[in-house]
Amino acid sequence: MPINIAKRVLPQLVKDGRVIRPWLGVSGKLVRKELEIIFNFPLAGGFLVETVDPGSPAQRAGLRGGDLPIKIAGEEFLFDGDIITYANGQPLSEPEKFATFVRSLKVGDKVRLVIFREGKTKKIELLVTERPILPGDLPPNY
Repeated sequence: MPINIAKRVLPQLVKDGRVIRPWLGVSGKLVRKELEIIFNFPLAGGFLVETVDPGSPAQRAGLRGGDLPIKIAGEEFLFDGDIITYANGQPLSEPEKFATFVRSLKVGDKVRLVIFREGKTKKIELLVTERPILPGDLPPNY
């Protein structure tokens, strides 16, 4: 574990006996507006939602993952999902802005998202919950 992470989680380990991690329940990657030129259709820059975890805050809020695999310059994308363009009023089109947003999340926070879906924008609000322990989180033979 990198020392910077250890320093950040140590107070929580001492206080709660465990690390409490915020959870939205989405995975994906940042896309840039330049992809609009490649595809020749409207596309927004932001966080492309590729998968949505079952039972997650994202699923309860109605976010949609992708189901159209496309490879561009060796990088794979799952398109046709939502693109989160703004979170709490901040654009998510740049990696550093996205990282700042993710680091700021705390369990219990309400997050206001603007998403791009099927050529239109839509506003969604969700409540950040604690990330549950998933089967892949446990060591083998646990």
